[in-house]
Amino acid sequence: MNALLGIHKTQKLADAPPETIKAVQIQLARVNLLDGAADGIVGKQTLAAFAKFKQLEYLEHPELLGKSTAIALLEATYTRTPPKDADSPIIAEHKAFLPKVGWVSASDRVVSGGHFSWGEFTKELTRVPQNTQVVDNIIRLANYLEDVRSRFGKASILINSGYRPPAVNRSVGGATNSQHLYGAAADIVVGGFRPHEVYQQLNQWHGDKGGLGNSASFTHIDLRGYRARWNYGNA
Repeated sequence: MNALLGIHKTQKLADAPPETIKAVQIQLARVNLLDGAADGIVGKQTLAAFAKFKQLEYLEHPELLGKSTAIALLEATYTRTPPKDADSPIIAEHKAFLPKVGWVSASDRVVSGGHFSWGEFTKELTRVPQNTQVVDNIIRLANYLEDVRSRFGKASILINSGYRPPAVNRSVGGATNSQHLYGAAADIVVGGFRPHEVYQQLNQWHGDKGGLGNSASFTHIDLRGYRARWNYGNA
């Protein structure tokens, strides 16, 4: 099992066990941020690559490794090497065929006149919905995020993670019944607001519509249909 899946507490990368450091180095190499062998030793190159990764993923605390960062490392790696299997949907010329919707490009808006694209919810079409339920949920969530955007004065919203096919969800240690599997969840960063501010402002308003997860680097929001709240930790 990848050592990153077992991370539950936050610590400095330099203080992590060698097997965990190796796992981080392997992931950093896979996303072309680190050269050389994974030796389990935190040197200047590893620290610089780790800090660069966190910057690219809009993650704070460049020296800390916690659950949020571990998930981001696993997910970013999987995004750059999408799974290939016989059931994969047709993808050609940077377009994909979605059930119910038809052919779309990554830049096409999920909702006409809206601010969120299919690429944002599907990691640039590397994670294509397999059925109409997922498509319907993404459309519903895109509409809902327009309301969220309005609550923050129409601030920009970055989607760190949207739909996750089962293989991707397993690879990042996601919950077995994660709402990401159904296209009904997104991990978001709201421009100009810290994640805890986003969580606090959405908490009562979101009510029993779904879940909210508080992290130092993003806010999880989903439309599961009942109230759920949790804290990921600070890195």
